[in-house]
Amino acid sequence: MPAQYTGALGVLQDWQDLAGAMASTFVAAAAIFISVSALRAAKDQVKLGRDQLDLMRRHEEERREARINAMRAALNPTLSSLCAWAEAVSDALRDLPVRNPIPKTARDKFAPPKVSETDLSLIVNVIEAADDEAVRARLNRLISNIQVLTSRLTLISKVRSGSSVMASEVDTYLLDAAIVYAQATSCFGYARRRVDTVAPLTWKNVDTAMMSLSFHGPRFNTLIERIVGKKAAHPDPERLYED
Repeated sequence: MPAQYTGALGVLQDWQDLAGAMASTFVAAAAIFISVSALRAAKDQVKLGRDQLDLMRRHEEERREARINAMRAALNPTLSSLCAWAEAVSDALRDLPVRNPIPKTARDKFAPPKVSETDLSLIVNVIEAADDEAVRARLNRLISNIQVLTSRLTLISKVRSGSSVMASEVDTYLLDAAIVYAQATSCFGYARRRVDTVAPLTWKNVDTAMMSLSFHGPRFNTLIERIVGKKAAHPDPERLYED
């Protein structure tokens, strides 16, 4: 074969090799581009997922905050209702004659005020939603004290045959009503969103509640004397019956 053709074929072969190499390079570059694009798309998708999750969390937090704020608004009249119940309880108890034992005729006429189940349900909902441990603890003890006092009041008129109710027991129930009143009033600042927690309950709070419930005069002298001893033995009135 003439040399010129051999040279031409060589050049053609070189161009073919070069074209093949360029094609391979292009394919490799395209593959890299696709991989990089896919990686970027994946990263964008992950970021989008995180952003959506953060948005969902913010919306959930906003809904939770709106829910607790609505409950706190409803808590204000609920606390007022529980204060009114404690006052009604103290009025009913003070009408009992101060005798040992309390006469059966007086017990038979005794009608303990009923606490609102709606009020208790709202308190439970606030306990479940509240962030502050002190608020949850205060409301838990409030419900517990209300339940204990309700049971005790029921026993006055439903005492077993042959059993009796003493004046000292009535005094204990009056003190229970004052503590419930103090617990409820201590939560008004939280309900009105002035504060986000509650301060520890003190005997000063209970004394203030007793004044609001008109615990004064000869009828309450014995109770007040007993409370002096309780203050020394139990610095925390909320834990009066826990020891």
